[in-house]
This record gives sequence, structure tokens and C-alpha cells, in this order.
Amino acid sequence: MQKLPKDTPPVFVGNTRQFAGFLRHFENETIRLCIEITEKALTQSKIANGVEVSDKRYPDGASSSDEDYDLCGKKSEDEEEEEDMQNLPPKKRGFSRIDDSVELEMKSVELAVGQCYDTKEEFETRLKIYAVANKMDFDVGHSTPTLLTVRCWVGGCKWRVRASTVGDGRQFYVKTYYGLHTCYIMMRSSRARQATPEILGRLYKDFVGGVGNTVTPNHVSDALTKRYGIKVEYWKAYRVLKYARELVTGSSEDSYEDLPSYLYMIRRANPGTLIKLEVDSEDKFKFMFLAFSASIQEFPFMRKVVVVDGTFLTDRHRSIGKAITKIYPLASRGICTYHLHKNILVKYKGGEAFRLVKKAATTYRLSDFNVLMAQIQGCNRGLYDYLQKADVRMWSRVHFPEQRYNFTTSNIAESLNKVLSKVRSYPIVTLLEEIRSLLTRWFAKRRRAANDMETELTTGVEKLLRERVEGAKQLAVQEIDDHLAQVTGVSSLHVVNLERKTCTCRRFDIDKIPCVHALAAAEAKKISCICLAHPYYRRSYLSSAYAGTVMPRDVALPVPEEVANKVCKPPFVRKPPGRPKKSRMKSALEIAM
Repeated sequence: MQKLPKDTPPVFVGNTRQFAGFLRHFENETIRLCIEITEKALTQSKIANGVEVSDKRYPDGASSSDEDYDLCGKKSEDEEEEEDMQNLPPKKRGFSRIDDSVELEMKSVELAVGQCYDTKEEFETRLKIYAVANKMDFDVGHSTPTLLTVRCWVGGCKWRVRASTVGDGRQFYVKTYYGLHTCYIMMRSSRARQATPEILGRLYKDFVGGVGNTVTPNHVSDALTKRYGIKVEYWKAYRVLKYARELVTGSSEDSYEDLPSYLYMIRRANPGTLIKLEVDSEDKFKFMFLAFSASIQEFPFMRKVVVVDGTFLTDRHRSIGKAITKIYPLASRGICTYHLHKNILVKYKGGEAFRLVKKAATTYRLSDFNVLMAQIQGCNRGLYDYLQKADVRMWSRVHFPEQRYNFTTSNIAESLNKVLSKVRSYPIVTLLEEIRSLLTRWFAKRRRAANDMETELTTGVEKLLRERVEGAKQLAVQEIDDHLAQVTGVSSLHVVNLERKTCTCRRFDIDKIPCVHALAAAEAKKISCICLAHPYYRRSYLSSAYAGTVMPRDVALPVPEEVANKVCKPPFVRKPPGRPKKSRMKSALEIAM
């Protein structure tokens, strides 16, 4: 180690470049230095000129004149590189964190010396956002892969920014920033080339507001006006909101491209999941089917009713009938009585006839059905012929050949559509992820609710039976044999078979839940009503139905190359003219209700 004489005078170094030059004299020596760093304060003249001085932000004491190459003359390439190394942000020079002021500036639209951007394109985008937010524009001075300088577009204005890379890296660091304009506001704001929907979309998304489904273009326009004084007409605000949403959820085109990989990761995380992705001859998306393994494995514990619904397809559409015949040849098909009622309300007039149709569709006994149909025929012959042509086996409960339980409408599918209405416009992968997340929550919530139940039957069935028990106490029971019983009310007489779990009222037969007559007969026989209900309504079945889990996609392992390279292009969709419609047009029945 080299030691200097004790009487060696102190060396005053004005900036880091001078200090680096001093150290080069000892580049082959090992020395020990005692250093005292004095930070320069901002002078009034610098503040007046709007100069952002580096020594306010860095402990190396570099002055603003070291960065202003226009004032000090053009530097050589060695000096440029040397200066870049000196002006690295603290994080890059071994400091534990970025200076607080720089970190704060990165969270706002403003620029600041020391800001770091991953690429030149990212820095250029930030400059455009800054220009729009501050109602100005700029011209590019120098632009190379490693350097970018811009000035206010108004001649003579001192506003400027300089950023460059360091070494072989791609990151751009803001080296010089003169933040005050010396031009008139009316002059510099008269040009706004950067206010494109893409830049406004980034500005809105990052610094203004959210992009949820409740946000409208008018909200975006009002928010930009109040925050930055930017006036945006409706259709431009619509494009701004659309682009901002794409920044959050991704574009539709990219989503279709990512679909094969997403489905692969979902199936890897949920073994046994059934997935079918079909594309046409041009590799454009055709259709997709997804059934999670949790739903498949627990389906035996559910009532065997599948509700089919779709956009622009009614429940009686021919394509649905053909598909059911092909996929489920042993299944019986019914139609949604709600949609049937809507069609009747539109085609036929008469409140009395409409009331009779509703009763005929839901009645349990054939004799009651025949009486109602005779009344409909007398009221409206055309309506009667329409109902006969619609096939009574598909819309009437009493004529349905198989088990329909208490399902007469497609409300299950309608409820799901309502829940997903806010995300239907999302790109396909985002939409599927929202559905997956929804199922994950539902399975967890219902599994927990089933495990917390203290009754043998499910909560809804227990409540229904408690109401029927009160009515059963008013009925008289006469034993016929070991299994049959006659149950008599004020104006009714029914026969209950406790072994076959049937009753002449047909409620016990169809719903698989003890009717009031079956409860009276069971009470007389001292038989628990719990054993009369179908196992589908037991708490144990409900718990088993939601025992599985729906896992998020597995991103821990890479996707095989043959899957990642699979092509899936967006389908061709004709964009209708006018404002895009989000809400469904209500029918006359819905408005009346």
C-alpha cells in the first residue's frame, strides 16, 4: 500500500469525472484515501432557470453543467461513456434502493433525472404521455439506439430531456431534464400530435382511473378533462377505453394465440379435465369445450339434468335437438317454460288463456292437465293448436317421459349468464380464467357450507318439509296394507306407497321429495321422512358433489413446444354499425313483470 507524505495538501475535486481522472494516476497502485464529500446547494439562478441539478439527487456532487453538453461543448465518446458510468442511479452502483425522489417520480406522469426504462420504446411512450398530460409537444434532437434527446417544439424554449444507455445494456436512464418552459403556454399547447387513442389509453389506465365494465366512454372523457384538461369526443374516448382495457386484459388476437398453452396448463393442473379445441382449415377458432375434472367426477351426486343455453339460440332450436340426439341418445329433451310463455305472450292475446297455460305446464296430475287444456281450447283455438304442435311432452311436467325433478326453466344457465355478463367482452383467455376463478370460489364456498350443515337433508329441503309437516297434521290416514295408506283431506283423497315412494298427487313421484300426503302416512307408520327423500337431497351428497377442487393453471413447468407452436387465430366476426350494444333487449313479458 502506497502512503503519501503527511504534509500532502488536500485535493479538491469538483465532480466525479475529475475524481475518476485522479484515481487513474494510481490505477496500478493500492492506496487508502480519506474523503470528505461536500454537497452543493441549489443557487437561486439555477432554480430560476428551471434546471434540475444532479447533485440534488446523487451523493457524487455532479453539477448540472456536467450534463448539459450543449453548454459545455460536445463530448468525446470516451467522455460520454465515462459520464454515463458516473451518473448511474444509486441502485445500479450498489446502493440498497433507488433515491426516494426518483421512486416517487416514477409513480407520476412527471420525468426525473435517474429514472430507468427497460427499453428506448418504453421511454418514448413515457415522453408522449408526459407531453399529453402537460399540454405540450416535442421535437426529437438526436435519436440512436443508445441515445435520445428531445426539446420543446417551440423554438427557443429551454425545456429538454436527454436519456441514454449505459454500457451494453438496453435500459435507458434519464441523464438531463430541464423541466421549465420558457415559451408561452398558448404556443406550446397549440400542437398535440401525441394525443392518440393509444397514448391517451395508457395515460388513463396508469394515472387516471379504472377500466371495469361499468366504465363508459363518457366517464373516460370526463376523467381526462378533470384531471389534465384534455377534451376528448365520444368515439375517441371509446377507442381510448378499448385500448386501456386491452392493456389490462390483453388483446383478442393475442388471447387466441395463447389459448392452446392456457388450456394445456389448465389440464395439467386439473388431471382428468376434458378439453376440446377446434379450428377450421385456416387455423381460425371454431369452438371450444371445457369440463373440469371436479365437475366430471362429482356429477354422480347431482340430479341428472343438463341445461343448454346459448346466444341467438332458443331452447327449441333444431341444432340443439340434433346435438342432444347425437350426444345423449337416451336423454329426454324438454323446453324452457319461461321462453314458451314469452312466445305465447307475443303471438296471442288474452290474460286468462296465458294463466291457464302456466298452470297446465306445471301441473302434476294428468286429469288436471286435461281440464286445463279443454279450457284453453275454449278460450283460444289458435293457442291450443300451437301448444299441441309444440309437443306437450317437451313443455308439460305431467307428460315428460323421464325425471325432470323441479326444473321447468333454464334459470340455471340464465343465472350463470348474469354472473358472467360483466366479463363476456373480455379476450377469450381472460374470460376462461374468470370462469375458472368463479368455479373455484363456488366449489370452495359450497363445500364449506355443506360441511357446516347440521341437518341430514340440505337446508332448502329441510325448510320445505317443515312447512309440509304442518299441513300433514290436518290430514287423516287410513292404512291399506304394510306399504299403502289412504290419506284424506277436506276435499281430497290420495293413496301413498311408501315402499315405491309414490303418491297419486304425483309430487312425490316427480320431485323425489315427500309430499304432504307422504309425510302424513310416514308419521302414522312412525317412519322417518328423511329416508323418503332421494339421496340427491342429502347433505352427504351435497358435500360429495363439491368435494373436488378447481385449480388455477400450472405455470411452474414450461409448455411443450408442440403445444406452444399450435396456431389458433381469431375467428372472423363482422362488426355491426353503430354503437356496440352491451345489454340484452327485454321482451314484453319481462317489461310487464
